[in-house]
Amino acid sequence: MAGRDEINSIVAVDFGSVNTRIVLVDLVDGAYRLVARTMTRTTADDPLRDVAVGLFRGLDQLAAQTGRKLLAPTRDRVLMPENPDGSGVDALLATASVGRPLRVVVVGLMPDVSVASAQRVLTGSYVEVMDTLSLADIRTEQQQINAILTQKPDLILIVGGTDAGAEEPILDLVRVVRSAVQIAGSAPMVLYAGNRVVQARVRELLEEYCTLFVAENVRPALLDERLGAAQLELAAVYDAFRVTNRGGFDEVSQISRVGVLPTAQSYTNVVRYLGDRVAENSRRGEAPGVLAVDVGSATTLVAASIRRRPYINIRKDLGLGHSAEGLLKATTPGNIRRWLTWDATDAEIENYAYNKTLRPATVPQSEHELELEYALAREAIRVVIDGARTTWRLGRQGGLPALRPIIGAGAVLASAPHSGQAALILLDAIQPEGVTDLWLDPAGLIAALGAVAYLRPEAVVQMLEAGDLVSIGSAICPAGRVRIGRGGMRVRIKLPDGQEEKRFVTAGTVWTYPLPPGQSAQVDIRLSRGLTLDGKSRLKLTLFGGTAGLIFDLRGRPLPLLRQAEARAKLYPRWLAGTRGTLRQRVDEKEEALDVAEFARAEMITSSEAVPAPPPVQEEAAEAAEAGAAPARKARRGLFGRRGAPQAAEEPAEAAPQAEEPEAPTPDAEAAPTPRQRGLFGRRARAEAESTAEEAPGTPSEVDEMMDALRASQEEKPRRFLRR
Repeated sequence: MAGRDEINSIVAVDFGSVNTRIVLVDLVDGAYRLVARTMTRTTADDPLRDVAVGLFRGLDQLAAQTGRKLLAPTRDRVLMPENPDGSGVDALLATASVGRPLRVVVVGLMPDVSVASAQRVLTGSYVEVMDTLSLADIRTEQQQINAILTQKPDLILIVGGTDAGAEEPILDLVRVVRSAVQIAGSAPMVLYAGNRVVQARVRELLEEYCTLFVAENVRPALLDERLGAAQLELAAVYDAFRVTNRGGFDEVSQISRVGVLPTAQSYTNVVRYLGDRVAENSRRGEAPGVLAVDVGSATTLVAASIRRRPYINIRKDLGLGHSAEGLLKATTPGNIRRWLTWDATDAEIENYAYNKTLRPATVPQSEHELELEYALAREAIRVVIDGARTTWRLGRQGGLPALRPIIGAGAVLASAPHSGQAALILLDAIQPEGVTDLWLDPAGLIAALGAVAYLRPEAVVQMLEAGDLVSIGSAICPAGRVRIGRGGMRVRIKLPDGQEEKRFVTAGTVWTYPLPPGQSAQVDIRLSRGLTLDGKSRLKLTLFGGTAGLIFDLRGRPLPLLRQAEARAKLYPRWLAGTRGTLRQRVDEKEEALDVAEFARAEMITSSEAVPAPPPVQEEAAEAAEAGAAPARKARRGLFGRRGAPQAAEEPAEAAPQAEEPEAPTPDAEAAPTPRQRGLFGRRARAEAESTAEEAPGTPSEVDEMMDALRASQEEKPRRFLRR
């Protein structure tokens, strides 16, 4: 195997829940470049249960693309190092997000200090925290031991104590862990990242009974938090966990230079680097943040760098395949319905999600299913970001910080029919404000780069600088509420060759100027009243294009959505056409203007509201009527989205046969309901209508009952006169 200084060619593989992505990186003219990429099915589940099978299939595809031999003649071994004839590679690196997460029990001193640091260490991997032990725990020692044994953890993470702090409290907790490990049939792994002074004594207590990993203290001082060393050891724990579990990772771990790393750690490395680069290039003011989103079949991941501080949030219960059922539990069918152009019932939404859970690799077969797939993706991103914002320490700002760039990854975004459609999903789910750059990672390059950084950090810099991530374009998203069709943005775009183009983008729409990747343009913007960009209504910008171009999002923040499916069916396709650059709106184009009156009648909701389920169809209403229930009628909506309660439905009288006389009403028969008459203020007295209605003998009317009750109450109470 070649030494570190001889690494020129690298194969990086990322094992996802459904797909395995493989990239080939090599030196080209003295710089590292992405040479080829491929994707194949992951073979971790039945019937193969061996990820190496999918790996070798992908390497065969990669060899066919490049003409480079990567496998030995026996086709069960990777050729390493690279040979003089160009066959083989110098290194293979592996990352994974497939499989169940690590079950972890956290042991620490103070919940708000060391335990909180431990939680942040764990965010960089695929874990599930089962229980927490600390000095604030009121359980007895025996109960704490029973709690550890009951949870059956794969890992016990021990933290606590500063390097110059007390020693006995942390050692008491270590002794509790030792007792649990001694009793357990299958001893869990233990990672110690606490007081450095007692590391030797911790080894004496635990090393004999379990696999022990030791890292630097996550809190060497009260105000000094260092997570890097503990996260590196956690990656080693993850590799050991994957090797000991079925799936063929033991073979992959042996040939990988860094073992099997969690994919989330690669995102942390790349986002940290991008955040530092953006901060260094920021000329004035606060540097914008960086955001990366990966929507997978079983996991949704959000990695961010805010004020040069990396954050990562992983939801193993949110996804578009294996975890689609968990996504339904995290949101509601109404939240999914608001992104659709048709009125899907709760059952239709739930059935699609359940089928995706059973068959994660299936793809949408119709336009309706494609809309459902993208609606689920929007909700998955929204739910994770809403949870991540609480950890970003935004202070009084509260809302999303400036984000530039925003990176989208995952098959649902990478396989979108048009890059503008992927951009629309990101803009809908994240709703950024200001100017941002949208990137796409169709090859799963971020997972590869995060692993390559451990061997060749300069390769990460060179490949990101070379633009190996696909640039969708720049998105201009003014802040402020809008009224659809009222006001908007005047745009003047000037190209380097002197060409100019002017547009008026109407409020409530999206328009894209097709500026190719690598080209720049001077953009002058004038906003209508109530809309701002970075607090300004007029500004000049230098923007760069992409595969979609310059995207002008004039839908306002928060995003205005429509409650009625008929209105959504007319507006949402315009948004999609706008991101594809097919919607042209010149200043003098009247035929493209929105029907303002039509959308003014539609009921608006914010992006935090859900759309209720549609009323039952006619067949369901008929069945309900046969069962004795009144048929449900759809409420009519007026200018403000509401009109009074629907009038009582009159049941059509059946025509009597000519040869027979109509039957006389029985004493138990009820009077036919009289439709409510409405006046100027929404009510009119029903006394006249009810006085003419025939009542059944012996059955008092509701009005008579109310009047009798009123007279009785007046007789019991003394009269009171109001003084003028």
